[in-house]
Amino acid sequence: QADKVESALQYSIARGLRRFQTVQGILIALCLGLSGGIGVAYRRYERRQILAKLDLQESAGRMVRSQRIAHMGNWVWDLKNDTQHWSDEAYRILGLEPQSIKASFETFLSMIHPDDKDRFRRKAKALLAQEEDPGAEYRIIRTNGEERHIWLESLVFCDETGAAIRMEGITLDITERRQADGGTM
Repeated sequence: QADKVESALQYSIARGLRRFQTVQGILIALCLGLSGGIGVAYRRYERRQILAKLDLQESAGRMVRSQRIAHMGNWVWDLKNDTQHWSDEAYRILGLEPQSIKASFETFLSMIHPDDKDRFRRKAKALLAQEEDPGAEYRIIRTNGEERHIWLESLVFCDETGAAIRMEGITLDITERRQADGGTM
């Protein structure tokens, strides 16, 4: 009986708001005469939800640690709303405290080395028009004056009309590699 109730709960939960669905699932179970298994099924459901949440938190933690080890941050740019989100490691690569300032195109552009800014602007425009390869190397100047080398890799997402609506990518600190190569781009 508990398995039938659990199936009814899962079916109802997949169809709408969680509270409504849980109540709906219980009502379905009652209508089917499966009331004896409701408590067991609901406890199984709750346990699975808790385990899924813990698994998601563990996965997010692994991603954060991996980014820190690799000196690689990620970012998302919502083009429709002109908002950005940078990972903590993306901030660190730029020499900033995580979440210390608002992530924006202007903020990032202000950190690009003056000799690379025009190329960066052209590349960004071409990426949004999907006319360019997604990866490129740039130099940045941190707020403490330190020059670093980064690799940017981007993906552009478009709506059904083909208009760019979102850009996602990574920022990889390649300074040590560049120094080992003699510092040339």
